[in-house]
Amino acid sequence: GFGGADLAINTIDSRQSYEQVLVGMLVSSASESDSGKRVRHIAYGVVELEDAALSGRKGTWIGYTADELMAEAKQKALGLIKNRFEFEEVKRERIAEYTGMSAIRFEFLKQSFEKKIVFSWERALNFEGDSGPYCQYTYSRARRILEKSGEDDGELDQSKITSDIEFELVKSMALSQYAVERTGREFKVNIFIEHINSLCTIFSRFYEQKHVLSAEGAERAARLKLVRSFVLLMEQLFHACGI
Repeated sequence: GFGGADLAINTIDSRQSYEQVLVGMLVSSASESDSGKRVRHIAYGVVELEDAALSGRKGTWIGYTADELMAEAKQKALGLIKNRFEFEEVKRERIAEYTGMSAIRFEFLKQSFEKKIVFSWERALNFEGDSGPYCQYTYSRARRILEKSGEDDGELDQSKITSDIEFELVKSMALSQYAVERTGREFKVNIFIEHINSLCTIFSRFYEQKHVLSAEGAERAARLKLVRSFVLLMEQLFHACGI
């Protein structure tokens, strides 16, 4: 059954958990194979706003369709970007669209599925940490370093990686593959998102503690190599989660 799939995953509201158990039992009883063991229910908590619950029957979801949510996210992001950065209007609009989208996706994906999700614009659009925009901003900082360097950083001289924060950054980047594998093994996307956030937090500390462009010689080259590795890794991680 299942069209040849090894595993059938139903992502349904946690309030339907009992019904999903019955589905598994019915599949098992109707088949002589192990089909029942190949049905997996991933339950998720209901989504609420800070000041209201969303209900299909009561119609409180009206005004909160995906398109309307994206439009509001863009407008809110645009307001924040205008206050923080100086961009041309066309570029500002484009950045606001991507920022709003990442804010929503990150805020939902970072949640533990079993828990009720209380959506907050303040948290979702927080440029100071634990949000899609924060991670994007950290990535853009790293990209800016590479653009300013104007050179290929060459081979890495590992002997120049000596500080605790540099070792911590290398270790965190190295753990990315483990985070991906654990996410797939446990069916918990928040593990992946937590790793991205942690990695960006560590890079921000590296950015604050270590001069890159003003360093000299092999030390500068080593730090540029760390920054380049971070940028390339973040591009892959962002692509994987649609941020």
